[in-house]
Amino acid sequence: MDHKTKCVILRRIPYREKSLIVHTFTKDCGRIDLMLKGGRNISSTHFPSAELFRLFTLEFTQRDSGIRASASDLYNPKVMEYAGNFDAVALHTENYLMMCEYASFLLKHTAAFLALPETFESLLLLLDRMAQGSANAFDVSAAKLVFLNESGLLPENAGEAGGNALLREILAYALDKDAAKPAVSPGYEKKLTEWVKALCCYHGLV
Repeated sequence: MDHKTKCVILRRIPYREKSLIVHTFTKDCGRIDLMLKGGRNISSTHFPSAELFRLFTLEFTQRDSGIRASASDLYNPKVMEYAGNFDAVALHTENYLMMCEYASFLLKHTAAFLALPETFESLLLLLDRMAQGSANAFDVSAAKLVFLNESGLLPENAGEAGGNALLREILAYALDKDAAKPAVSPGYEKKLTEWVKALCCYHGLV
């Protein structure tokens, strides 16, 4: 089966002399790991921009093995077109480290062909805010809330129509660039971060 989707590179590993293994998170296919042959060749025209936190349009063919793909499966992209970057995240050291930690979280707790489109959109928005230097740990916690909600791991009714109104505002903020950041105190931001961390620990997401 052929797939066309958007992806963000969350980890890149040099392989042999000229190639790269890149771990990506995609909008429609979850975590997909790629082998970019020749990706480290400076003169290469195929993958000259395969850097961390860059956005691509990806086309690849899923293996018809009859067995669910594992996170260790590597795919060779048919097309991988550069679509944008969030390089400015690296200009903000604390934000860059937070993004690396969140990238590791996503790669550890997502799977191939298990789509989490809202989590993907919240990742793009988080990267954009981090690149602008306007985000902090609260924004990472908001993105994790989207992941937990989409994975069905939030407490019953939290974020739903009959649940906590503030949590719904936070989820909206994490998904909509035009949504205002909820007006909460620094104390609440710290409490939310601790609550999200505890909830992740409860579900074994560490």
